Amino acid sequence: MWQAPIFIGIDVSKNQLDVAIWPQQVYFSVTNNDAGMQELVQRCLELQPIAMALEATGGYERMVALALGATGLPMRVINPRQARDFAKALGKLAKTDKIDAACLAHLAQLLVEMITMEKNRREHSPPPPILSQIQRHINWLQSEL
Repeated sequence: MWQAPIFIGIDVSKNQLDVAIWPQQVYFSVTNNDAGMQELVQRCLELQPIAMALEATGGYERMVALALGATGLPMRVINPRQARDFAKALGKLAKTDKIDAACLAHLAQLLVEMITMEKNRREHSPPPPILSQIQRHINWLQSEL
């Protein structure tokens, strides 16, 4: 049975991790401690997301990044300014943990989709100067992801 690709966004705070599963728009929270981390890792392993993004939050993200990074799941720590700018571009002016988590998941989804589009464009044998521009764009998108 085919399942839609899953993207996960995690808003990190000192005491809590707010998680958004995108595009299903499912949300849950866990405590930012060892028990919460185990639950988060287990749920993420079950979901097998295409990409996960969490916002750098003054060091509170380190334990999350280490725990998820050890799983081999595709996880990236996002600059908070870039995450906020993306949310504003979507018209999400309110700032709640749930909205932030959803925006991070949505950002991860869009970056993956853009990479796929550029790779598809590359396959149509564009002229060499265009091909090199497409490849540079793919490389840049992958570094952003």
